[in-house]
Amino acid sequence: VLCNTGNLTEIPQDFPRETQEIVITNQNISVILPKTFSHLKQLRRLILDSNNISEVRPFAFKDLRDMVEISVQDNPISHLPGFAFAGIRNVTNLYLGYNRLTQIDGYAFAGTEHIQMLLLNNNPIKTVNSSAFSGLKNIEFLYLPAGVRRLQSDAFNGLENVGMLKLAYLDLTEMSPFTFRGLKSVRMLVIENSDLATIRKRAFHGNSTDSVMSGNVIGIDMIWDPILGMSAIGELNISNNKIDRIEDLSISEEVANLTLSGNHILQIPPPNTLANIRVGSVKAIGNHFPCNCRVLFLLDSILARSEGEDMFMQKNKCISPLNLNGRNMSSMRQLGFLQQCHKEQMIQEEEQKERDRKARTMKKERERQQKASEIASDQSEMTFMDISNFHKDSSDDGTFGNGSEEDDVLAHSGTGGASSWLAFFPTTMTWFTLSLLVLFTLVPNLRT
Repeated sequence: VLCNTGNLTEIPQDFPRETQEIVITNQNISVILPKTFSHLKQLRRLILDSNNISEVRPFAFKDLRDMVEISVQDNPISHLPGFAFAGIRNVTNLYLGYNRLTQIDGYAFAGTEHIQMLLLNNNPIKTVNSSAFSGLKNIEFLYLPAGVRRLQSDAFNGLENVGMLKLAYLDLTEMSPFTFRGLKSVRMLVIENSDLATIRKRAFHGNSTDSVMSGNVIGIDMIWDPILGMSAIGELNISNNKIDRIEDLSISEEVANLTLSGNHILQIPPPNTLANIRVGSVKAIGNHFPCNCRVLFLLDSILARSEGEDMFMQKNKCISPLNLNGRNMSSMRQLGFLQQCHKEQMIQEEEQKERDRKARTMKKERERQQKASEIASDQSEMTFMDISNFHKDSSDDGTFGNGSEEDDVLAHSGTGGASSWLAFFPTTMTWFTLSLLVLFTLVPNLRT
C-alpha cells in the first residue's frame, strides 16, 4: 500500500489484513498511537518518512511479529518516551535518522530483539538517558548521531550481544562513571572524533567488549579505573585522540590486543597507571608525547617493552617542548636529554603527590560529614522549637483545634468531648512522628 498524496491527518485503519508493506509519506500525520498496526499480523515493511509525526506513543508497534523493517525518518519527533519501540522482536532494520530527536528515555526499545541495524544518525540528540537501550538484544550495528553532549550513567545498561556500537563526534563535558555498565558481549565499541572532556573513574566499568576509541579530543582529565567485568576482548583500539591527562589506564589481561595509535597525549601518566596495563599484546605507534623526564615511565612500561625501547622511540613523536615538536622521541637520546633525568626521584615525587591527593580527598569527606551532621542537628533543634511554640499558642487560646465554626457547632450539639479528642489525636500523632524523626536523625550522629 502506497500513500504519498492527499492530506492524511491520521493513519488509516482500513488496510486489508493481509497487507505486507505500507509506505506513507508526505502526509500531515502527527502521532502514532499504541498498537496502531497490531491488527496487521502479516505486515513486514513499514515506511513512515517525511510526515509531520511529532509523537510516538508507548507500544506503537507492538504485536508485529512478522515485521522486518521500520523507517520513521525526516519527521519532527523530538523525544522518544519509554517503550516507544518496545516489543518489536523480529525487526532487522530500524531507521530513525533525520528527525529532531534530542532525548531518548529509558527503555525506549525494551523487549526488542534481533535488530541488525539501528540508525539514529542526523538527530540533534543531546542526552542519552540511563537504560535508553535496555532490552535491545542481538543487534549488529548501533550508530549514535554526532553532537551528543551527555551520556548518563548506565546509558547502555541492558544492551546485549552487539556487533558494533559506534559513538562518533561526541561533545561531552564528561563521561560519567558507569556509562558502559551493563553493556554485554559487544564485539567492537567505537568512540571516534569526539570531545570527551573528563572520563570519570569507572566510566568503562562492567562491560564485555572489544573497544575502539579514535579521533577524540579528551579535554581536562582522562580517568580510567580498572575496567572490571570485561572478558574475552579481541582488541581495544585507542586511536587519533587528543588526551590532556591520563590518571588511570588500568586494562586487564582479558584484552587480547591493545592498540594506541595517533594520539596526542599532553601529560604522561604516572608509573602506577602504566603498570596496570596487563594485556596480551600492545602496539603503540604514531603517538605524540611530551618529551620530558617522565618519558622514563613510558620506557619502563609495557607500551615500550612490547617492541623494544628503540623501536618505540622511533615510531612515536614529541609534542613538546617546542624545539622537539614533531620529531621522533629518539631525538631525546641524541640530544642527551634523558641523561639529565633521575627516575627514582621522580617516582618518589609521584608517590608523594598521590599521598597528598588521598589526604585532600579524606579531608573533604570529613568536612562533608561534619556539615551534614550540623545540618541534621539544626533541623532537630528547629523541630523542638516549632513544637514548643505550637503548644504555647494552643494553651493560650485554650484549644487544640483551629477554633473553627464547625468545632463550635459540634460543641453545642453535645459532641464537644469527641471534638476535643479528635483535635487532640493529630497532635499526639504529630508528637510521635516527630519523636521518631528526631530519633533516627540523632542516632547516626551518636554512632559517629
